Amino acid sequence: MKNLGEVFENLSLSLFDVEKADLLESYVDMTIGEILDLGDTLKDIPICRTFTAVKDTITTVRDGFLLQKFLIFLKKFNEGTVKEKTIEKRRIAAKNKEKWIRREIELILLCIDRINDKRNVDLLSGIYLAFLNGECTWDLFEEIAHILERFIYQDAEQLKRLYDSYIRSKKANGNSVISTMYENNHCDRLVALGLVWQKYTTVLNGVVNVEYHLTEAGQLLAGVL
Repeated sequence: MKNLGEVFENLSLSLFDVEKADLLESYVDMTIGEILDLGDTLKDIPICRTFTAVKDTITTVRDGFLLQKFLIFLKKFNEGTVKEKTIEKRRIAAKNKEKWIRREIELILLCIDRINDKRNVDLLSGIYLAFLNGECTWDLFEEIAHILERFIYQDAEQLKRLYDSYIRSKKANGNSVISTMYENNHCDRLVALGLVWQKYTTVLNGVVNVEYHLTEAGQLLAGVL
C-alpha cells in the first residue's frame, strides 16, 4: 500500500483536477450495481484507483484509532481498583470462552469503536470500573456506554457543575434529593441524552423556572468526570 501522504495527495489532486469533469459526467449517474459491474475496468479510471487506495487507508487508520482507543481504555482500567475475585472470575470465564464474558467484552469493543472522542473512552472505562465494583447495574452501564457514543465532551463541565451542586444540596439536606436550578443554562443536549431531566414551575407574574435534575445515569457519569 502507498504511504498515507501519497494516497491523500493523489486524492486531493483528483478532487481539484478540472480536466476530469467529462469523466465524471460518464460515471456519476450510474447505479452502484452498474459501477461494481465494471470490475477491472475501474482500475483504468485514475480517480477510482485513487479512491480504492483511500478506502484501504481509511480502514487502516480506523483500525489504528480503535487500537489507540482500546489502549486508553486499558490504561484507565489498570489505574482503577477492583476486587481480585471479580477479576479472577472474568479471567477464568475468558479462558473457558463463556458466553456471558464474551457478550460483555463485545459490547465494550463495539462502544469503543463507535466513540469518536478519546476522552469519552476514558469515561467508559471509569463506568466499567464502577460496574465491576458494584456501583451500578449492567443495564445502567450499557445505557451509559451507548450515551458516550453521542456525548459531547464540551458538556462535561455543565454536567459536573450540576453534579457538584447536587452533592452540596444532598450533604446539606440529608438523603433527600434536592433539585438543582440554573438560570440561563442550556442543558438541551444533556436532557436529550437522558443525563438530565427538567421540571418546570410557574411562579409569580407567570415566570417559568426550570429545575435541572440529574438522572441516575447523569449522577454516575458525572461522578467519574
